[in-house]
Amino acid sequence: MLRIRLISLLTIAASFLAGINAAELPRATAASQGIDELGLMNFIDTLRTLPNTQIHHLMVVRHGRVVAEAHPSPFAAEDTHTLYSCSKTVTALAVGIAADKGLLNVTDKVVSFFPDKVPSDADPRLSEVTVKHLLTMTSGIKNNPLTRERYNDWVLGWLERGMAAEPGTDWEYDTMSTFMLSAIVQKVTGMKLLDFLNENLFTPIGITEADWEESPDGTNCGGWGLRLKTESQAKLGVLLLNYGKWDGRQLVSRKWIEEMTSEQFRNYVPKPDIPKTAIGKIKYYIKLAWAHIKSWFTGKEPELVKFWEAYGYQTKILHHPTFEAFFAIGLNGQTIYMNRERDLVVVINGSTPGYGSAFKAIWSVLFPACLPQPRGDSGLESDIMAHLQSLDHKPVSGELFNTNEKQYTGKKTHRLAGNEMNVRTFAVSIADSVCTLTITDEAENTAVIPCGYGKWLTSSNSCPPPYDMKALNALAGLHGEWKVAGSYAWTGPHTLSISLNYVNWVTHRDIKLDFWNDEITIQDNFNPETSQTVLFN
Repeated sequence: MLRIRLISLLTIAASFLAGINAAELPRATAASQGIDELGLMNFIDTLRTLPNTQIHHLMVVRHGRVVAEAHPSPFAAEDTHTLYSCSKTVTALAVGIAADKGLLNVTDKVVSFFPDKVPSDADPRLSEVTVKHLLTMTSGIKNNPLTRERYNDWVLGWLERGMAAEPGTDWEYDTMSTFMLSAIVQKVTGMKLLDFLNENLFTPIGITEADWEESPDGTNCGGWGLRLKTESQAKLGVLLLNYGKWDGRQLVSRKWIEEMTSEQFRNYVPKPDIPKTAIGKIKYYIKLAWAHIKSWFTGKEPELVKFWEAYGYQTKILHHPTFEAFFAIGLNGQTIYMNRERDLVVVINGSTPGYGSAFKAIWSVLFPACLPQPRGDSGLESDIMAHLQSLDHKPVSGELFNTNEKQYTGKKTHRLAGNEMNVRTFAVSIADSVCTLTITDEAENTAVIPCGYGKWLTSSNSCPPPYDMKALNALAGLHGEWKVAGSYAWTGPHTLSISLNYVNWVTHRDIKLDFWNDEITIQDNFNPETSQTVLFN
């Protein structure tokens, strides 16, 4: 069943009295916080029907109170989730706290923190790169993601890249620039980024579960690799909405949050829809010229510019004709979406190739459901719960038994040729409606994963999941075992299908084993790229 916590009326009074405390965000019904229940259900349905989208966690917070949350089976509220590039926004908070303490300034030159690592033949422009340039992705450094694959010292690797542009003139997304911010925080505080945040931010707001990937020399990655629970992500969203204040305490200065969540560099303006006919073009350009003339007097953007994206400090900003929002965004659809006008935070974790459709659902479906005043109870709480429950991930559908089962499964270990998933050997055994998949990777890590028929079975093991982030020392700094939920069924006369969810990570795998005489074809669909490996016994 869906792990869901939708608030009953009996808990509302206690939640209001509790206020926003460090342990847990208060809960409330959607209606009591001015959210139209039918609109909320429509939003949930929209997310559920998005193509190629798997929702792992969802939390909607209004006026600092959780009004709906879902942790679709086999995921659970206690599971952490990797944030990918949502980590960048959290890194910017750490830089802000360090700046508030007088340990650094945004105008400080990056080379001043690492003078012993600056190449002797460095481009003179490198010495002009500041902390602010790192924060706004405008350093001008050559973008080379292979830095983390080829260097044990990532700071040195970044400094040796060379320059592509004058600092501050061009915007280019560069994850390793965020790593440099982490390295700077560690340099000026004498603490790892995560330790610094634990002391100055996470502990005061009740975040205790965080861990963060590290570079080969033990520096937190900064730009990726942070794992948090859904509620912890929502807390950070509430903190940002409230300009760095939490329960009466100013944990990050208002000035910093204002700079962090406002436009520092405009990085994307969509191309206008220009008519193709001559007369249409003439009318369009006359209208555009008039719009620009009016903008000179009003100070507002020309009306023909429908929306644009900008970048703050490690935070994306969306300008739209009817609203302005800012958000943390990470690969595979990790999102902390914030809108101050509606006092709204939406957290989505999942596995999806993009985030645009989910964002459109937020502003086109959920925003109109946010009303200016609370509403009375409409008796739709159970209906909302049913809609949230529809987000559950179904186990594999198929047959329990197969006449060739004994021939195809058992204690036999199959060895694979080289493959993208780095699987060296696997074995499959079935007993008592449980399929046990045993996988050994190229590093000799072995995972024993039980999979249920018609249900999910969750187990823990020390074998890391497949990971699309190529970096030396990948996954170092993360603690505890990996939790894997599995289900299986026979989906054809010769086909065994297995579905795996790494529930405290992000990876989803659909594995199909096709048995034909002495040949086995393995189709491993991973988030959601597909690779096939053929082996002969």
